[in-house]
Order: sequence, then structure tokens, then C-alpha cells
Amino acid sequence: MGGTQTMSELGPTFHIVQHDSITNEESDALLQKVTETAKRLQVDFNLQNDQAYSIHIWKDYEAYLSAQEENIGARYDGSAGYIFGQNEMALYYNDKMLENAEHEFAHIASLHLNPEFGNNPRWMWEAVAIYESGEFTHPRDIDYLSQRNFPTLSELNGMLSSEGINKIYQTGYLLSEFIIETWGRNTYLELIQHSEHWTQHLGVTVEDFEKQWYEFITKRYLD
Repeated sequence: MGGTQTMSELGPTFHIVQHDSITNEESDALLQKVTETAKRLQVDFNLQNDQAYSIHIWKDYEAYLSAQEENIGARYDGSAGYIFGQNEMALYYNDKMLENAEHEFAHIASLHLNPEFGNNPRWMWEAVAIYESGEFTHPRDIDYLSQRNFPTLSELNGMLSSEGINKIYQTGYLLSEFIIETWGRNTYLELIQHSEHWTQHLGVTVEDFEKQWYEFITKRYLD
């Protein structure tokens, strides 16, 4: 295990903890990605610029899963990143590591807006990270959406499992986009801060929200 850290001129400090013989050269691109993401979300989410973050990287997937179980009390086969605490991130080294790092740092940023936001509700927790990391999938490329078989929010609250990826990872971008387009970015940030009472904050029922979201997807992407 080793480490390298840096501090941007007016930004946060990152400490990269390298497991499984990962080299400084292999982690340099990660360091650049999280620094850029932090600077962007520092403005968007009003983060303090003196934060210190730790990022752990594994090449051995079994070691990654074992550490996951130790850190958060569960193993999620198929996962490639997670956070533990407000300033610590774990990643599996693969060809999507930089994308995953951006996603996980968006989770960290949202926790600084609301420490109780994690999976509360799960669909919104993931939708924010997916949107902020630009993980867009066109609805025409998602079979159930192209056939207008829209998922309920309840369906999107499932956890990741080895049985298959939850639909929230395909639709999360569309949820955040719908909220921002309909109510504005300020309300979107307020929802993160008051996620437990999101229906009251928007003044809608779950059913009305789902109906309007389905109409948004249909008009923007499917008609």
C-alpha cells in the first residue's frame, strides 16, 4: 500500500491510497479527474474549498469486495465504487474508473449539502450522482422506455445486486433533468437538502410526479 497527495492552488486536498501494487502513474489520471470534479461541484454545491479527501483503489476485485464489506457492512457484487463517510471513496481499478470516480465524488458533494441524503430516497441519491457525472443514456436505447413501460419510483429504489443492474442507473439522469427543467436548479439543490420531504417541497404526489416525468420523457425523447 502506498499513497500520493496533492493540493490544488485554491482547492481541496486528495490522498490516493494505492492497494494491489497500483503505481503513481496509474493514479495520476484519477487525481486529475477528481480535482476537476471537485472544483466544478465546489461551485455548484457550494462546497468548502479546504476539504481533505481520501480515495482508495484496488486492482484485485475480491480484495475490493472484502474491504467494502469491512467498510460499509455489505458486499455488492457488480459495484465498482462506493463512499464511506463524507470524505472517503473506494474504487475498483478498471476502464471506467474515472467515470466512477466522478459519480462517487458527486455522492460526496451531495452529502455536504445534506448529511442524511444517502439513499434517502435511493432514486434521488443515485439520480443526482448520475446527472452530475453526465451519465446520460438515450431513452430510445433503453428497451422498456422505448416501449413506454416506465418504471415507478418504488422500482428505482432497489439496491445493486449480482442479479442485474437496477433501472435507476439507466434513468437517473432523466429524473434530475426533469426536475431541473420543470422546477429549476435552485429547487433541485433544495430537494437534496430536504430529500426526506421532497413531495411536500414540490407540492406534488408521487403519482403526479411520475406521470409528469413520463410525459417529459415521451415529449422530449420518444415522440
